[in-house]
Amino acid sequence: MRKERAFQIKTPSGWKVAGKVLNIKGDWCFYREIYSAKHAFHTFEAWSLQSILVPVLQADNVKYIYQYDRESQKMYRILFEEFVDKSVERDFGEGKQLYCSTKYFSEVKGMKRIKKWINSVELVA
Repeated sequence: MRKERAFQIKTPSGWKVAGKVLNIKGDWCFYREIYSAKHAFHTFEAWSLQSILVPVLQADNVKYIYQYDRESQKMYRILFEEFVDKSVERDFGEGKQLYCSTKYFSEVKGMKRIKKWINSVELVA
């Protein structure tokens, strides 16, 4: 289903918005906003993504993951397939997640936070 929409996932601590699928510069991408102090897994120096989203994003032919760090006000990007290939799966109490080292993410210079409102929300079990 290739349309712009937000994803809400069920975790052990409740339902959470995981991010949005957007068309960015002609490519279908997964976009989310994070706080590095709160969302980075510092033991691995990695960013994570809930494993349950991977098949959904693959079905949408997502090319990139864009991540806006609200603390540093910087945008980061990684090829979706590179994220999947270079990550490890672990469960530390919030469900299975893929962890990918921050060294594989590139800063996108000059790109600002995306403030686009998305009305469509998809619940992912």
